[in-house]
Amino acid sequence: MRDDHLMVTKTNSAKEFSGRIYGVDAPFFIWIVVPLAGGLFSFVGLMSMDISPFYASALGAAPTVFAVAFIIIFVQGRPAGYARDWFSSFLTRGDSVPPIESTSYRNSHHD
Repeated sequence: MRDDHLMVTKTNSAKEFSGRIYGVDAPFFIWIVVPLAGGLFSFVGLMSMDISPFYASALGAAPTVFAVAFIIIFVQGRPAGYARDWFSSFLTRGDSVPPIESTSYRNSHHD
């Protein structure tokens, strides 16, 4: 009788994919939780100062909305450094280096 043993191979699947929470990659979820907590504290603080519930809700939700928008637009599914490169390109209008003022060298070497 022949003994066929299963071949066990170590993989890196857990390192390659850490999972998703509500459609957001797990490592980026902390970027949503921290603004959410800050927004909650802001909401409670604004309500204690007798600000209208509508404005307190809007101001309290703003950090979370901006964080989620940033993650969806610039981080999730993008290569590392995408946001930095995009903002650099936006600020320099697509130039690879910031534009410099042209310097006249007409009379610099002549007496």
